[in-house]
Amino acid sequence: MRPDHATFFALCSALDGNILPGTDWEKTLALANRTLVTPALADIMDQSDEVPVEVKEFVTLIAERTHLRNTMMRQQLVEAVKTLSDCGIVPILIKGASFLASGHSAHAGRLCADIDLLLLHDSANAAIEALGRIGFTEYPSSTLPTHGINLQRHRDVGGLDIHYRLRTFQGERTYEDIQALCRESDFEGASVLVPSPELQAAILIAHDQLQERDYWRGLIDLRHLVDLRNMFADADGLVSENMLPLFHPGVARRALSTQMLTLQHLFDIPSQRRFSAGPMARLQVKRRFWQIGREWTMYAFTVVSLLFDMPAAKMVGGNTVGWRRRAQFFRRMFAIKKTTKV
Repeated sequence: MRPDHATFFALCSALDGNILPGTDWEKTLALANRTLVTPALADIMDQSDEVPVEVKEFVTLIAERTHLRNTMMRQQLVEAVKTLSDCGIVPILIKGASFLASGHSAHAGRLCADIDLLLLHDSANAAIEALGRIGFTEYPSSTLPTHGINLQRHRDVGGLDIHYRLRTFQGERTYEDIQALCRESDFEGASVLVPSPELQAAILIAHDQLQERDYWRGLIDLRHLVDLRNMFADADGLVSENMLPLFHPGVARRALSTQMLTLQHLFDIPSQRRFSAGPMARLQVKRRFWQIGREWTMYAFTVVSLLFDMPAAKMVGGNTVGWRRRAQFFRRMFAIKKTTKV
């Protein structure tokens, strides 16, 4: 087995509670740091006698720092949603915001980079004005004004990303589209909408596989796979088959199948929640694992993926994607890989 390949599977095995004999901890921790999953190792390593003391101490330190950061981000989230609630605005908590609000122990080691909220577009001006009164200002980003706005405060440890649409190449889900798949909840005195487990998982998968093009590029976001693993481990967790209606037939469902099959290969998923996948998804998973440590093959395989599984030329609803947007999508298909991805 190639060194990079062995390191990746040693890390995944450790994240699943199994420490492999002869693990190269220097390389494994370097990969864990790069993929932002080091804090998730803390509880596992603390219970193992096979892990060197200095490794345990390092991971514990990172986990403590992560807990401190997440505590500050949770307070930032509380302040933001209370401010919106005072204006009669009920946000949908997506991605890390949902994990921060849940307080579930399974997500305690989840490093949150920023806070994501989905709002009604009609409430945008009132929301930005209200958040501005508590110090939030806009900062430059590639986000289109029709899709959202990114806000920040110098005293905060992370940004606040306001979304009006959830982007995927085959369609854009709005607040109205997914509101029925959320439950209303009281969060520290503020009304919020919390996505169902299936919707939360679908948002993560669509973000990685379609928006960030991991399906065609053969890349793995390990932090989000750990999120999915934790959702499945929950006794009241998601049912994979219930995600199918959230993905349109064709390439989107093949991308879903590829991610779910990747998850099942790397982590122990309860048999009743496993996902069946077709031949294209199985081939893409094999390609992902073969590509690890062979990054130079990514661009050639991406071309092949595009030839055999071209992204849809139309948005959901029948609207044709403009040539400028389509050209931008394909340019980014061949961009340099993010350091957090494998």
